[in-house]
Amino acid sequence: MRCFIAIDLPEEIKARIFHESEILEEKKLFNGKITEKENLHLTMRFLGEIQGEKAEEIFWKLGEIKFKKFKCSVGKTGFFENEKKIKIIWIEIVSEDLEKLEKKISEILPEFPENQGNFSPHVTIARVESIRDRKGLIENVKRIHLRNSEFEVKELFLMKSEIKNGKIKYKKIGNIGL
Repeated sequence: MRCFIAIDLPEEIKARIFHESEILEEKKLFNGKITEKENLHLTMRFLGEIQGEKAEEIFWKLGEIKFKKFKCSVGKTGFFENEKKIKIIWIEIVSEDLEKLEKKISEILPEFPENQGNFSPHVTIARVESIRDRKGLIENVKRIHLRNSEFEVKELFLMKSEIKNGKIKYKKIGNIGL
C-alpha cells in the first residue's frame, strides 16, 4: 500500500480551501483536477509502497516522537514547478514547528528518504494538465487569501492512498497524538 505521514486539516479550513478551488475551477483557466475536499491534507513524509507489518512498525516509531501540539495558519499560494511550468497549485501552511516536526520524523524514520529539496509545507489544491489562460490563472491563484485561518495541530496520521471508482481516496490507518 502507498503510505504517507500527514497532518489533517480542520473541516472548516478544508471547506474554505475547497471553496476557493471550486471558484478557480469554474473560471476554466486550466484543465486538470482540483483536490477533493476530504483529500486536503499536509504531507509531512511520503513513504511509498510499504507492507502491513512495516506500516505497524512505522506507526509505533511515530508514537515515540515527543512533540507538543502547535498552531499553524494558511499562507500564500504558489505553483510547482514554477509559474512558467505549472503542474501543481498549492497553498502554504505556516508554522516554525512544522520544520521541527519534520526533522523529528526524519530522525525516527531514517530509512525513508527526506522530501526532495527543502521541506515546503503545503496543501495541493489542484493538479494542472494544461493551461488555457496562464496570466489569468496566475492572477487568480495569487488572489486567494484565507484570513483568520489559524488552527491547532494535535496529531499526526499514518495514511494510505487507494483508488476507488477511478478516484484517489486517502484513508487514515492510525493517529499519533502530540
